Amino acid sequence: MAKDDLIVESFFGLGAGCWMFYSGFKGLRLKRLIEEIPTSKVRSAAMGTVELAGTASPVTPLIDPLYQKPCVFYRIKVEEERGSGKRRHWVTIHTADSSNRPFWLQDETGRALILPAGADTRFKTDLCAKTGIFASDPVATRYIISVAGSSLSSRRLTAEIIREGDPFYALGYACPMEEPMGKAESVSRRFTLPFHELARRLKADPAKMKALDKNQDGSIDAEEWEEGLRKFKQKLEVEAALEKPAAEAPRPAVSGICVRQSPEGLLLLADTAERELVSSMGTSAFLMIFLGPVVTVAAAAYLAWKFKLLPGSGPMPLPEAP
Repeated sequence: MAKDDLIVESFFGLGAGCWMFYSGFKGLRLKRLIEEIPTSKVRSAAMGTVELAGTASPVTPLIDPLYQKPCVFYRIKVEEERGSGKRRHWVTIHTADSSNRPFWLQDETGRALILPAGADTRFKTDLCAKTGIFASDPVATRYIISVAGSSLSSRRLTAEIIREGDPFYALGYACPMEEPMGKAESVSRRFTLPFHELARRLKADPAKMKALDKNQDGSIDAEEWEEGLRKFKQKLEVEAALEKPAAEAPRPAVSGICVRQSPEGLLLLADTAERELVSSMGTSAFLMIFLGPVVTVAAAAYLAWKFKLLPGSGPMPLPEAP
């Protein structure tokens, strides 16, 4: 490695060490917050910061682009290795995720809507595969070629996919929501309309208004108007009866809340139990708190020696001639 490269990496190490130290304490605070907040049942969850645990289920059908199977959430990343020698590094060339698609977190008491945008996700990696002679997954290889074309460069794909029924954990900000209607309820509301709404819809249709004028005198009298409204209402009721499904699967009770990112930016989602999540976060936080200062001190010491800021740094003096 060239000397200039080592100097650049030492400056990078200074920043990285400080960032690791800060991130370690940030992770430790988050770990303690998780431990302090009791897990709520969906039905009894209060507004504000809340911790929920249950299983994931979709609001609307969602298919993951990798395996083409139903899912609740997916995130796929394709990277390509670039550079040469010790400068080789991975560059992201394709991403696909469903962070804009809400889904349900469901427990035995009900379900809450999860809005995953902006979340700190701690999902297990379902697939990590590379292309090349020793490609580990043909599905991943086909997907990489389909989104990024073929290449002689080494590529890798990582995928996080949440399926319906997978265990799910959420720590975020709970706020009220309006429960999405089932099909039967939607049909019923659409055709069970108040008088003024029936009149408005009838007037908005010129063809129907023209048909009300039975005597073709160019005006609609009170009798023609009442008869027209009565028939219009009957027509809507018949349509409702035809469209209404014979039977709907029973839906679980709904808490009427959604969980999203708080004003302070707090939204943590994971597909593991709280105990496992807390354990991994604690290990990671303590490791970063320990390694951060080590990396910072090592980088600072090298730079101080390199720029002769320490006593005895720089080239050693030659011994004097006798």
